Amino acid sequence: PVEPVDSKFASYGGRCMLLRNVLTLQECAYLVQQMSGEMEPVRYRHDYRRNDRAIFESRELAELLWRRVEPSARSLSLRVGADGARQQLLPDGLQGSDDVAEEDCPEEIRLGYGHDGVWHPVGLNECLRFCRYTPGGFFRAHCDARFERCEDEQSLFTCMFYLDGAMEGGATRFLHVDAAVSHLEAAPEDQVLASVEPRAGQCLLFF
Repeated sequence: PVEPVDSKFASYGGRCMLLRNVLTLQECAYLVQQMSGEMEPVRYRHDYRRNDRAIFESRELAELLWRRVEPSARSLSLRVGADGARQQLLPDGLQGSDDVAEEDCPEEIRLGYGHDGVWHPVGLNECLRFCRYTPGGFFRAHCDARFERCEDEQSLFTCMFYLDGAMEGGATRFLHVDAAVSHLEAAPEDQVLASVEPRAGQCLLFF
């Protein structure tokens, strides 16, 4: 677990886990080599985001990656109450009782009204996004958007695989939910709740 993020939000489904050795160094190098020629600079909001990106759709690769993370991800089932305010992680991915948590879920991680029911993990989105950062590159404070395939299937967790490491900078930083941070400036250290350094082959899985 990535602490204190995981223990702070896990009961509501807001898990934050670092999985090591999900990909081999050879697999990482192969993906970097294959995707390098496809990279293009992000052409908008350079004050907010400065990096290269490529989008690659592959059910086969998504299924392979899912098999690697499934032992850790398959227990990430959520129950959401009818009003959207009550949300909880179900133990061991089981459906459990009809009761939901007694405490309201923090607004920042709520699925919200209209998403009531039990949500089970089924796989990864086949639309894979590869990102490359060169010296001076950055991605300011943001929340990842959800992808909705239909009303019964949508992305709830970000699954981020690191293909490189051993560099200066490049950490993924989780901020306090009430951090007064501009999305146009780097967050000050006192607003950082946790930080994960990049290492080739590892996967960061978070809500």
